[in-house]
Amino acid sequence: MDLHLKKLEEFISENKKLYNLNIKLKEQLNQANKKVIELETNVATLDSTIYRLKKEVRNLEHDLKSKEKVIQNNILFMKSEYKRKDILNNKLIGSTKDTKIIELKKEVNLLFHRNNLLCEFIKNLFDKKDLDFLLFYKLLEISDKKNIELFLEDYKDDLTN
Repeated sequence: MDLHLKKLEEFISENKKLYNLNIKLKEQLNQANKKVIELETNVATLDSTIYRLKKEVRNLEHDLKSKEKVIQNNILFMKSEYKRKDILNNKLIGSTKDTKIIELKKEVNLLFHRNNLLCEFIKNLFDKKDLDFLLFYKLLEISDKKNIELFLEDYKDDLTN
């Protein structure tokens, strides 16, 4: 019987050791599960941040393309204005009558004034990110009247107010 008792005590002792080991392993498993949850949360946060940043990059690329397009339109417009100025200068050089020279000088002065106002207008467009430049450009192409300067000045006043 002693032998059986001794074996029983050994089994109980071994069972306690296994039980304690089991408790420690469960604690380690719980800690590992908490770490996994934390890492999954971090991955989700990083994924959402990456998505947001990619979207922001796409928006910035789109804005850059649209601004490049506006700049190209402005360059074309300014080139056409300089061509008009060159044509008027050629008329001035070739004319001999004083009245015609005076009229052409007035027209050149009006064009310079118009160009100055347009440059301010373009600067204000970029400052305010206004997109009605194409409409205004078409208006300038259509209208060759001298009262366009009044319109430009009114528009400039509206922008500054």
